[in-house]
Amino acid sequence: MVLTLIDFPTSAAPDTLYHYTGLDAFRSIITHRILWLSDIAKMNDAKERLWISEVFERVWRTRSESGVGVDEARHYFHDFQLDDTPVFITCFSEDGDLLSQWRAYTDDGRGVAIGFRTPRLGFPIESRFIDEFMEEQRVAITKCMYDREKQAALMNDLIGYFDRHFVDLASNRQSGSIYAYDGFLNTASWCLRNMSVISKHPGFSEEREWRAIYWPHGYGEKEGFVSASVGPRAQRVRKGEDSAYHEWQLEDGDSLIAEIVLGPKSPLSEGEVLKMLGAHGFSGFGVRRSETPYR
Repeated sequence: MVLTLIDFPTSAAPDTLYHYTGLDAFRSIITHRILWLSDIAKMNDAKERLWISEVFERVWRTRSESGVGVDEARHYFHDFQLDDTPVFITCFSEDGDLLSQWRAYTDDGRGVAIGFRTPRLGFPIESRFIDEFMEEQRVAITKCMYDREKQAALMNDLIGYFDRHFVDLASNRQSGSIYAYDGFLNTASWCLRNMSVISKHPGFSEEREWRAIYWPHGYGEKEGFVSASVGPRAQRVRKGEDSAYHEWQLEDGDSLIAEIVLGPKSPLSEGEVLKMLGAHGFSGFGVRRSETPYR
């Protein structure tokens, strides 16, 4: 089912996406050309994948009080809440010099922001983030959505879309097959699942985040959509606890990196970075130091 009747938000990808990281990870990335797709449950946002439940509850309550809701919405929402399939992500930002990012991800400003040329990251950039994910369940890069009103409007459109299908089934205007009914429930649950990964609390909007998303147990694995660039699941210790991840092998070539932004406390000089990247086959990039006055 392709959800052609819903006005999904679209976003043009920037030419460069920035990955903030500490110096040890930076050296590993440029040496091995590997990023880690990490378990979304271990991220610093306590509402990862949970925020969308609050959006759903508000929208569904409004629809129900207006007399336009159907019971099936609660059914697929319950299925979504029970879904504990792991999701793995790598985070980027449109902005290469953000104080919040320096503080959170670069050893308090000592690291760097790696500016990757977006087309060279090796995965499709999704402008319509739900139906393409649902159809193929592969790794893709998409923009996070922070605006409450836009989240609510999209949720209202999504619930309304499936409400109409369930009403049609009940009135026999479509096939009343149990398979069709279950198919709509499953599809709606998948849509909520996909929305949950890219819908974030407005308090994180400064990050201007795009993320690479990998569903390792989705339809894509069965149908062969998963890229060979993603390695098998592995474990590491992160913040004192075990955390699963997958290695993402970046493309070869000298033009993968557009620029390196040195953190406000980074001990590296521009010359050292030029030498480091040149030794690993990179060229055509710039180096600059953060302008954030953070000490």
